[in-house]
Amino acid sequence: MIFSSVIYLYADTGVDDKHGKPVDVIIQKIREKQGLGPDEKIDPRNVSNIVLEELGEAIMSVMHPDSGQHELMDNMMGGEGSKSLSSMHRRMGYSYIRGDSGGMMGGSFMPMMGGSMMGNRFGYFSYGWIIILLVALIIFGIILYLVIRSQKSLGKAGGTHHGPPLIIAQRRYALGQITKEKYETIKRDLK
Repeated sequence: MIFSSVIYLYADTGVDDKHGKPVDVIIQKIREKQGLGPDEKIDPRNVSNIVLEELGEAIMSVMHPDSGQHELMDNMMGGEGSKSLSSMHRRMGYSYIRGDSGGMMGGSFMPMMGGSMMGNRFGYFSYGWIIILLVALIIFGIILYLVIRSQKSLGKAGGTHHGPPLIIAQRRYALGQITKEKYETIKRDLK
């Protein structure tokens, strides 16, 4: 909303340098082609890519009236004639016509590049997903280790019930859970 308001304020600045026609001239051209009055809403889906790109270029001229700064921005987006710059200009034109409140780039900074600065979801650290994967594996390994360790400790503390019957009887006798007579009886019964 703010972006659209700023553009409307400056739309009639008459910016007409090497970066194209002013915004108001292009909007008027679109209205005439679609047969719309000044208060009717333009459907951006009915605007050609060439006109959207031209409108995006005009919006850039309003945002960056200094020709050098405009060139710098164009170069940052791929330079004149690049597909990435053309795509950005089309998106800006489309967003402008729709009246998106998020500004020229939609709801966040450069969403078409992946949701964050220069398309990198992890800031400046481009291998962030590897770190996240490693941390997840380490956490999984620690949990697995603790589960296995607890199972083994259960086997040692109350683990008189694991193994062959004679071994179990020996453990129980060693722990004092059964008497010598009971152990001898079990031993005889097992043979």
